[in-house]
Amino acid sequence: MTSIEHDRLIAEYEERIQVRDVLLAFRFLVEHSSSIEGYRGEPRPHGYIPSFRYLRGSSNPFSFIINRASLLFYFRRPGLSHPAANASELRRHFEEVKVNRMGEIQVRLSSLADAKALVSLVFPRSAAPSNPGLEGLRST
Repeated sequence: MTSIEHDRLIAEYEERIQVRDVLLAFRFLVEHSSSIEGYRGEPRPHGYIPSFRYLRGSSNPFSFIINRASLLFYFRRPGLSHPAANASELRRHFEEVKVNRMGEIQVRLSSLADAKALVSLVFPRSAAPSNPGLEGLRST
């Protein structure tokens, strides 16, 4: 994916989001993805569904779908062996956690606080973005 295509998709995804705190969460996750050792974050639509994937080589262990009022983070099949892939434990931290029919864990993120909590559980050794691109936006 070219940087132009990447930037175009990110802008498209941002326009889709209608809740300011979800936009903050989205920007945080996108910026943070560049600091996760061994992973490459990239927007990649799944058909007409806007999604952002955390790729490790050719594997896609984590991703999230961009909705108007939330982000839906997935522990995909390759990510189910991750220590944080425990639905019962995740329910202690997040309001909505489900296991879909394929056995993947879904975590609904509705705020910047949710995104930060998820990152601390899934990528605890990664650095927070030094410039998260959140200037001019405040959580409401």
